Order: sequence, then C-alpha cells, then structure tokens
Amino acid sequence: MNWGNFFSWHYWFAVQPGVASKILLEILIILVVGCFLAAVVFHYVARAKKEDPVTVRILKKLNGLFSFLTFVGVFILLFFWQQVPYLSSRFWLVVWFLLVVVWVGFIIRYALFVAPKRRARLEEEKKYKQYLPTKKK
Repeated sequence: MNWGNFFSWHYWFAVQPGVASKILLEILIILVVGCFLAAVVFHYVARAKKEDPVTVRILKKLNGLFSFLTFVGVFILLFFWQQVPYLSSRFWLVVWFLLVVVWVGFIIRYALFVAPKRRARLEEEKKYKQYLPTKKK
C-alpha cells in the first residue's frame, strides 16, 4: 500500500475509488462480524441483569451501538463489493469511525456522570419504599 495515497484528497473522496483491497474487505468483514457478536452478547447480558436497571440501560446502549455498527458495516461492505459510485467512497469509513467515537462518548458520559446519580436515586427510593405498606398476595 502506498502511504502517500493515504493522505491525498483523491484517495478519500474519489467518486469511483475502484476495487477495494482484499485486506480491507477482510478487516471490514471481521469488524462487522465482531460488532454483530458483541450486539448479541450485550443483548443477552442485558436480559439477564434485570435487578440493576442502570447497568441494563448501559448494556442496552452498547447493544444499540453495536447493532447500528453492524447494520452500517454491512451496507459499507455491500457498496465496496459492488463498487457503487459515491457510496463506495472511502470517506464513509471515516464517517463510520466518527459516529463510533461520538456514540461511545455519549455512553461514557452516561456511565460516568448520569448513572451514579441515577443509582443513588434508586437506592433512596428503595430505602423509602421499604417502610411503605405493600399489598400481600
């Protein structure tokens, strides 16, 4: 691979970039399959952890991220394989990567700042509700 092309405008924004290299397609296939497997794992782990709603919400956000990445990755692979003009441009990989960075940033923000507050509020509600009468079965 010529690294000089990697930094050229034409390499990223060519209308018909040509046939994608075999290694690029293999890496994309591995990424898409990995995202699919991660989405499945996060889905089933979120279903198993019903006692902690905050953790379930984080797991569902991760499931949504990897499901979206799988969906978009399949389309990018399809467009690369079929050499569709404009849609097979390499800059879509950059857009895909930037979406991942932004989405992961929101998930980290939720996990570090919002989730502890929500977890504390749920603990307070739990302490409060233990003194309220409940309906006996």
